[in-house]
Amino acid sequence: MSFAKIIKKIQLLILRLWKRRPFWLRALLCWAIGLAFLWNHYQSNYDYRFKVRGHISNIEDVAVILLSESEWKKLKNVQIDTFESLRSLYVNETLTDNYFWDETLWAQILGKILEYRPYKIGVTFFFGSNIGSVSLSSENSKLFRNPKILWSSRISQDGQIQYPLFGRQKDSGISNVYPDFDGLVRQYNIKHFNTSHIAQKLSRNQTYESDEKYQYINFSSDPIFIPRYKMTDILQGKIPSDALRDKTIIIGAKDSPDHIHPTPIGFMTRAELIAQIVDNYNKMSFPTKLPIHVYAAYLLLVLILSLMIIYQYPQNYAVAILICFGAITSGLSAWIFDRYFIWSPIMATGIQIIGTYIIFVGYKLTQNERKTWRLQQEKEYLTEIEQLKNNFISLISHDLKTPIAKIQGIANRLMQNATSPEISQDLSNIQNASQDLHRYIQSILQVTRVESSDFKIKKEAFDINELIEKAHSQILPLANEKQIQFEMSLEPMFSIEVDSALIFEVIANLMENAIKYTPKGGRVTVTSEETDNFVVVKVKDTGDGIPKEEQDQVWEKFYRGKKHNISTQGTGLGLYLVKYFVELHGGKVLLESDVGIGTTVGFKLPVLNETKDDA
Repeated sequence: MSFAKIIKKIQLLILRLWKRRPFWLRALLCWAIGLAFLWNHYQSNYDYRFKVRGHISNIEDVAVILLSESEWKKLKNVQIDTFESLRSLYVNETLTDNYFWDETLWAQILGKILEYRPYKIGVTFFFGSNIGSVSLSSENSKLFRNPKILWSSRISQDGQIQYPLFGRQKDSGISNVYPDFDGLVRQYNIKHFNTSHIAQKLSRNQTYESDEKYQYINFSSDPIFIPRYKMTDILQGKIPSDALRDKTIIIGAKDSPDHIHPTPIGFMTRAELIAQIVDNYNKMSFPTKLPIHVYAAYLLLVLILSLMIIYQYPQNYAVAILICFGAITSGLSAWIFDRYFIWSPIMATGIQIIGTYIIFVGYKLTQNERKTWRLQQEKEYLTEIEQLKNNFISLISHDLKTPIAKIQGIANRLMQNATSPEISQDLSNIQNASQDLHRYIQSILQVTRVESSDFKIKKEAFDINELIEKAHSQILPLANEKQIQFEMSLEPMFSIEVDSALIFEVIANLMENAIKYTPKGGRVTVTSEETDNFVVVKVKDTGDGIPKEEQDQVWEKFYRGKKHNISTQGTGLGLYLVKYFVELHGGKVLLESDVGIGTTVGFKLPVLNETKDDA
């Protein structure tokens, strides 16, 4: 393809797009609405998804042990008197991690938990410089540095990492969680300097790497579904021996204000938060967002489908389908987030669908009004043209009758005084040609009359056989001229209600066609019978036949067979009128033909009165 042709095609494409600019500009506006809402929600968090989806999955590989103040005092055998309880209420003392430090008791707790053979143990209490100088016994020091035990380290206000006094970097992990501007905890610090978050170290997928500094938490389970145990039950051996086997055990405070955090699904303790994060690591279920251009392409696809629905279906159906379409996209988005943890827009999609419907329904109504106006104008224009055509045909046909009659009269008078056979033959040809012209004019006038809006059939009881015999007497001279054997086999039958003039035209047309297309010396057979409440009339000839590919076309107006288009005279209106008149009576035309053998053409009319009153 040459460069000039490519440029020409591009110009034509631009021209077509320019002509369709009202459509494309509206489509771009709808897409822009969707992109605006997409951009607004692309930067937002996942709170709404967490709230509406409810409980998704149980946390099976993680268990939580929460220590309350009262339980801790029982473990330390501290007596709580009435005066101390009242004092703690009025003084509003807060529990700090330092309150829960007791070397002997922690050694007993961790030793007992290790007997259950857990996967790992995480302590969310920070025991650093706030517990003072700590001098551990060699036995406890070895226990506290057990590879299965991880202690909390924290990030100070100046950004420095503070490790537990008896823990090393490899024995601890960051346990800080930070609320957002509205006070809700949604994400955590993945790594600070070289220290990972304690949740990652407690998980079974410690090789996870991320380029982000903070990671959103996938709150996939309500806190009540996290397995939890009482410390007293564990120390007293009241839980089954395999309850904690190969599980991650997280120990935290139950009623310490420093350990309670608001989240999108309600208040959770720090231990429960870390349990959620550990489960995210184990299942790799962190919520993610695809690049924004992927969502933009998705909204474009939604726009195309919405436009197809609006333009493909009527308005009421389009509304119902669009509602279902919006519900399907919303449900699919929620399912993808719950199943594959991938966020996809719901509000942007719904707003775009609604905006597309509002904008394009108005545009479509405007287009329909314009089309209706144009159709009305075209209808009036076509009515005028039809009237002009009918008047022209009637005028010309009427004016041609007089000269044709004069030609026939002069030809008849001259034939009587012809002096030679040649002159007589020429005059006979003139007379035949004028008769053919007269028949053509009559056919055109008849088509014009029956296709007019005020045409009506006049029904009366008539015997079909009488019409056949009348047509036979009229056509017989033409058959004798071609030496065609004309046979009739008519069964006696009752009269039926028909327009005798129209049915006579049908029968005469069929007989005339049979004689016209039957070679000299052939045979034409006309039969009539009554079968299955129908009167059936058939005209069979021994002509050349009609090819199968033309059999459906012979009933069309002005159609003539390819083989007979030049060799045989005719207007191509005969069979068209036959079909038209028969169907006006509630009947059906028949055609069977074999090339080289002959053709059978006929019709059947209902015996009962099932006719149409008007055309």
